[in-house]
Amino acid sequence: MSGAGTSEDYEALVPDGSYRTACRACANGSCGVTVEVRGGRLASIRGDPSDPVSRGYVCAKALASRELLESPLRIRSPMIRDGDRWREASWDEALGLIARRLSEIRDEYGPEAIAVATGSPRYDIYEWLYVGFAGALGTPSILAVSNFCFVPRAAMGELLVGGHVVVDYDGDPRLVMVWGANPMESNPDEYKYPQLDAALRRGAELVVVDPRRTALAARADIWLRVRPAADLPLALGMAKVIVEEGLYDRDFVGNYSCCFGEFRDRLSRISHAWVEEASRVGRRDYSRAAEEYATAKPAAIHWGVGIDQGANSAYTAYALLDLMALTGNLDAPGGNVIFDPPPVVPSGGMFPGLPEGARARTPGREYRLAWERVRPPHHLIWDAILTGKPYPVRAMLVFAANLLVTRPNSLKIWRALRSLDLLVVADMFMTPTARLAHVVLPAASWLERDEIADRGKFHGRAFARRRLFRVGGARSDAEILLDLGRRMGLPGFRWGSVREFLDEALRPSGLTWDEFSSLGRLRGPVRYHKYRASGFPTPSGKYEFVSGKLEEWGYPGFPEFRDPVATDDRYPLILITGARRLPYMASEGRQLRSLRRLRPCPEVEIHPETAARLGISDGDWVAIETGNGRIYQRARLNPWLDPQVVSAEYGWWYPEMEDDRSWTLSNVNVLTSDGPPLDPLMGGALLRGLACRVERAGPGEVPLDDECRPRRSRPRDPNPRPPG
Repeated sequence: MSGAGTSEDYEALVPDGSYRTACRACANGSCGVTVEVRGGRLASIRGDPSDPVSRGYVCAKALASRELLESPLRIRSPMIRDGDRWREASWDEALGLIARRLSEIRDEYGPEAIAVATGSPRYDIYEWLYVGFAGALGTPSILAVSNFCFVPRAAMGELLVGGHVVVDYDGDPRLVMVWGANPMESNPDEYKYPQLDAALRRGAELVVVDPRRTALAARADIWLRVRPAADLPLALGMAKVIVEEGLYDRDFVGNYSCCFGEFRDRLSRISHAWVEEASRVGRRDYSRAAEEYATAKPAAIHWGVGIDQGANSAYTAYALLDLMALTGNLDAPGGNVIFDPPPVVPSGGMFPGLPEGARARTPGREYRLAWERVRPPHHLIWDAILTGKPYPVRAMLVFAANLLVTRPNSLKIWRALRSLDLLVVADMFMTPTARLAHVVLPAASWLERDEIADRGKFHGRAFARRRLFRVGGARSDAEILLDLGRRMGLPGFRWGSVREFLDEALRPSGLTWDEFSSLGRLRGPVRYHKYRASGFPTPSGKYEFVSGKLEEWGYPGFPEFRDPVATDDRYPLILITGARRLPYMASEGRQLRSLRRLRPCPEVEIHPETAARLGISDGDWVAIETGNGRIYQRARLNPWLDPQVVSAEYGWWYPEMEDDRSWTLSNVNVLTSDGPPLDPLMGGALLRGLACRVERAGPGEVPLDDECRPRRSRPRDPNPRPPG
């Protein structure tokens, strides 16, 4: 393919030797690694035992980075689509074209007609793309994953306690309750599994809340098999037990909280029978978990994206914050802590941000928690592209995101992206999303960038990620956006290079980038119980068990549950669409043979009784269908699932297939919708708890063999017909 190179088209930018850096082969967080360079090539990657977070851990994704550098499928030069053909271009031509077309669209329709999108912040570019570029441009048309990933927890934490709380693993928790996370297979945000493993080896109890019996759940002292989309009733039931049995922390409740009487009254109206029916967890089980959590001192909740992906995500986060506050584990050693940031300019602090007038134009004010953060729910942007309301959106810049595979309602996204006047995608590979673009820019991997890693995270640390290699003409996202912003004359893009930006960001530490890259890491001061001196950022100044701010906005101040699951005779099963599996990160990694060999096919877990009733055997290709679409994955029988629940893998497409089936065949987001029921505060879509049906695939229905290789594939059409 045009724009691709050879395995020889990369070189080391440093002499042979060992270099300590911070891996970012996955989306979030940074594992300390040592990279060995020999003969101008990457020779090996080893975990760094001195790293305070990963503690020597290294995963298959990191080990595959040599293959990533050498891959002949890497995009190595900018590519411009002329009609039905791609052609290589220089950076000057590509960025000149993009700057000219964006300026024309801005002048004709207004800055909000230009949308920006990224996936998880694997490139540490939230501040470059959202605060920097979008802010300087004056567009609130931002497509972040935040409405259904991480931000419901972070935003509710900022509203109620002043920041995002994370587990203080260094404080030696005596019990860890893992809720909506699977750190043995996925290590998002500030966490790494070795932290949890070390706590368990020191004797901490483990409670796991998960509809699936993961390997971690099998290790747990208590596993609560909650019904998908019913985490909120379970959390309220546990709070009810703690209050009824008098297990709450009287010092915190009496001196640092308000509205406890009303909170207790609201809990009294909830029956244990309702909790059991809604959550499908028995009272004895969740009561035992609540009692253990309340009496083990200290205890912490390790929460994850499973909480965020539903119609009750923000209120579920609220209920879990209530549990932390009730038990005195909020901002306490070994509990859930708001850590002070490291001595660098905060993420986003290098740019002026979105002007207030542009902020007021942000659509979706009815989803107030998202609106306050300028994170309009995705369906509003797709609708703006397709309908021109509330304003036309005619261009989009996409960084580090394969939107067709990773966002809800893939077929609608396909229609929207196809209708844009300008679509620019920066990526390492030609993904299905990149194939729709007018311009594709070659992006750099984690080994090809200089960055202050984790500056926007909440564990209070920053790490040095060093540029060790060059692959073709690939550039870091910061380099791309700095060049583009300067070409467009955007305010705030004043640096001559990314190195100048890094030096300025490090000024609070007194270090230059070169000094910091040698030092490797920084950490802010560690302080606990900060609310005792400064209070909470609430109207009362205390932790509010009934939120005055939410009531001021017109929302219930106490977490209220809306059951989103609506099964019927046609769609009798409950579908989880977000299962992550090693060795992949979201939709990434399926081009790399070493990773694909580890997991060649997508799998959907089904209870054996359900499978037998449907005539399905282990390993069969099955069709999964919702009211939104139909896809195919291979059946994997799991006797630990609820018989009504099925769990499909997320992120699947087939790089070896260049036609439209590459992303429609097994992609769970063909099944999801971006319509109601949506979370009332964040506008996030329902991704866990969908009504579905499953049946054995018919003969010839799936064009893949048993090893998930294509039986046939049409040549790629640059202007394909609508899928389905």
